[in-house]
Formats: sequence, C-alpha cells, structure tokens
Amino acid sequence: MFRKNSFVNGLLLGLVFPVIGFGILYFLFGVLESTGIMSSKGFSPHFKERTIGIVAIAFNAILMNIFQKKRFTDSMRGVVLPTFIYVAIWMYLFLGDLI
Repeated sequence: MFRKNSFVNGLLLGLVFPVIGFGILYFLFGVLESTGIMSSKGFSPHFKERTIGIVAIAFNAILMNIFQKKRFTDSMRGVVLPTFIYVAIWMYLFLGDLI
C-alpha cells in the first residue's frame, strides 16, 4: 500500500492507522494496569481514552512523513481528510473535559 500514490490509498491508510494504533495502545495500557505497573487513580475522567485517542491520531503524522519522503502528494492529501475528521470527533467528545 505504500508503493502507490493515490488519494484512495492515503484515505484508507489514514482511516485504518489510528484505529489500529488506538487498539494497540489501549491494550498496552490495560496490561500495564492489570500488572500493577501503572495506575489510573488520580487522573481526570476519560484521561486514558483522551490521551490514547490523540496519540492514535498523531500516528497519521508517521504516514504523512513516509508519503512525503516518497513524494506521494495524492496519498498525503488522502491522509489529511481522515485526520481532520478524527480531530473533530476527538474535540467533540473530549473538549468538555478539558474546559
């Protein structure tokens, strides 16, 4: 998928990368909490979901960097659209917790 310069390719990768990243990070946080290495006590409500969500959205920056090095401008444009959508969803869900 990293060999083809197309808007659809970037769109699909931009949609899938953060979802997979969120799942992996959520699993890792759960393992760390269950083993007692990390505790969620004392944090604000939804801290774990909010933080993992914004880090997962930032995974699209890795895609953008890969596509920029290959000069795949159409794929970069495809990644930008889901990134903006994910940021809008994140702000809708968690902006009230921050303010």
